[in-house]
Amino acid sequence: HNASINFSNSTAYTAAAVFRTTDAAATFRTILNKRTTGGAVPLQLMVQTTQKLQASTYNGVSSPTVASAGNVNDGAAYIGMFYHPANGPLELFKNNTSEGTDVEVTGTGNTENLEIGSDSILSRYFPGDIGEIILYSRAITTPERNDLHRYLGDKWAITVAL
Repeated sequence: HNASINFSNSTAYTAAAVFRTTDAAATFRTILNKRTTGGAVPLQLMVQTTQKLQASTYNGVSSPTVASAGNVNDGAAYIGMFYHPANGPLELFKNNTSEGTDVEVTGTGNTENLEIGSDSILSRYFPGDIGEIILYSRAITTPERNDLHRYLGDKWAITVAL
């Protein structure tokens, strides 16, 4: 955990994860989770019950969410990226393909630890493999995003869009 990365609506950050599910019957498989003591969730990357990759934030009232178009609960390895420019919309990438954007909510904070592979408050755990997590305390540029996906794709034998 790096306390200097503030996952909030007014700061920029990027979070990438290499993952592979191993239990198709599991629900709400949390890859990365950052929760506040008040219940707000400034960062969540997960495989949802619909078998899609999801990026979301939650401020206790509203929850902007972006989900992938296709199933990622198939035992294959994927690169999921939660991209957040300062005061901008969150964007979800799957293997370097944008899956969409949604507006950011205000009021999210940075008071609890970053959880990898779990949401301990809701008992949501990731049944599978998390090969690598990379966090940036800024929104990376498009060339950097392409380089990151190329690096992770080569390292983990994942086909990415470049």
